Amino acid sequence: MTSKFDVKTLERRSFVKLLGGAALAVPAVWSSARAQDRQIVVRDPGNPYSKAFSETLYKPFEQATGIKVVGVVASIDPMAQVKSIVDTKNYIWDGMILGEAAAATLGEKGYLEEHGLEGKGNVGKLPAEFVTPYTVGSNVSATSVVYRTDVLGDKGPKSWADFWNPEQFPGRRSLFKYARYTLEQALLADGVDPKKLYPLDLDRAFKSLDKIKSKIDVWWTGGAQVVQFLSSGEVDMMGAFVARALAAADAGTPITVVWDNFLWQVDAWAIPKGAPKADLMREFMQFSCTVKPQAEMTKFIPAGPVNLDAYKFISTERAALLTTSPANFPRGIHQNVKYWSEFGPEAQKRFNAWFIQ
Repeated sequence: MTSKFDVKTLERRSFVKLLGGAALAVPAVWSSARAQDRQIVVRDPGNPYSKAFSETLYKPFEQATGIKVVGVVASIDPMAQVKSIVDTKNYIWDGMILGEAAAATLGEKGYLEEHGLEGKGNVGKLPAEFVTPYTVGSNVSATSVVYRTDVLGDKGPKSWADFWNPEQFPGRRSLFKYARYTLEQALLADGVDPKKLYPLDLDRAFKSLDKIKSKIDVWWTGGAQVVQFLSSGEVDMMGAFVARALAAADAGTPITVVWDNFLWQVDAWAIPKGAPKADLMREFMQFSCTVKPQAEMTKFIPAGPVNLDAYKFISTERAALLTTSPANFPRGIHQNVKYWSEFGPEAQKRFNAWFIQ
């Protein structure tokens, strides 16, 4: 009696005989197709994140699972790209890193896949505030006052109010040319209680910005400029993405971070709605929040891990620079993503009009 193995063997022999010499090329074609099926393309924010993700996530994940991860750099606000991917069903990305506000908006409008990983596996070990039905946290990013200690020494600003006081705290200044972050900073500088920050009082925020506008020497528009402006000495202090600023510190620029009332949000992995490789992305998302990659990532980028067990493997010196460390995290303010999802476009439009006045 012919076994199942024999039947399959005979069928394959008949198939090869039928194709003749052409059959010799088939294994290579199948191999290529299988390799392509086991590959995902993900959007990341660029260096230093690209290098960090490559060394601590992409390569180790491929070694562990055989699934290759290709990282691509995209704009700081990729919402339009995600919408285009889903609307056209041209899935150039299988997953992407998103800020909380962008993820909240895209999720509400049906552009993100529900991952279904809450409470499961490694994702289930994360604090609830770092996971939503559409996203799994990667790291917690922060925006705060940073300044060069070689220029300002111990006379640098210690708060947003100090940053807004160029008479008492002189130096070249820079702020983000973007409504989100900058409007909150203006209100905190004006003395608004952090617990009563939202909903934002836009009239008060723009009055506060009027006071500092002429004293801003340069407005930055992308994370790479944070590193550039601080490293080159073009500015002495700025309201900046902390991880970017500390990347400059890692490269030798002496920088201090003001941790009081820093603004934080979760940078998280998400899947475009209808993505054909959603299950592979789910595997990747589970892997991304395990302890070892989370701890190793802080060696490349000083961004707070979302798996707090990672601190067991992070030095005390490094932990002092991370947003989610026990010493820093209670001093931060969680940006209200629901507010920005609903009122962000209106606020940005008003900010753009104010800027050109």
